[in-house]
Amino acid sequence: MTGLVRRPVIEVNAGLCIGCGLCLPDCPNLALGIPDGTSRLLDERLCDGCGACVDACPEGALRIIEREARPFDHARVIERARCEGEGAVRAYLACMDERGEDELLCRARAMLGQGPDDSTGPE
Repeated sequence: MTGLVRRPVIEVNAGLCIGCGLCLPDCPNLALGIPDGTSRLLDERLCDGCGACVDACPEGALRIIEREARPFDHARVIERARCEGEGAVRAYLACMDERGEDELLCRARAMLGQGPDDSTGPE
């Protein structure tokens, strides 16, 4: 597969995961899901490797590894958040703001049709 870059990405040990879902709210990019009873990385392009989900796992089933992966796709994250609804959009924008990711925050707001100071979410 072409276009791969070496970068940090979440890895789930399915043998340790109990499917509790405690990792899901801590993933600002909505990269994790539980489609079959255990947590899974749904799309590596959604994972920026921040590791916010790791500490939420009571079983130690999550870790950040560096590997060849498709590049992080900010636009894909925004579209996923938009599909999940206003709450997901607000959470993502809040995370970008808290992390000081001003450029990504501005890009996200522009993609969502918001002004630079509009933190109320999509209309």
